[in-house]
Amino acid sequence: PLPYRHLVASYCTFCGACTRLCPAQCLQIKSEEDESQSLYYDSTRCLQCNLCQDVCLQKQLYWGDRLSISQFLNTASAPLAT
Repeated sequence: PLPYRHLVASYCTFCGACTRLCPAQCLQIKSEEDESQSLYYDSTRCLQCNLCQDVCLQKQLYWGDRLSISQFLNTASAPLAT
């Protein structure tokens, strides 16, 4: 496994605190066609600085398992929460 990890969001209110403060801009809130929102995470840009976890008002962001090489190469931007 690589030193990169999955970021897990068990609950999200889409307040945007993590997206605004992420120095690598690897978190984005996107509006879907059905007007719902999703939080997206790009593991290839993440610095693992933990700012997103520190500022999460719900304290629901945490590190998951380490990424394998194939997972790292195939997860450019994946939804964390919908």
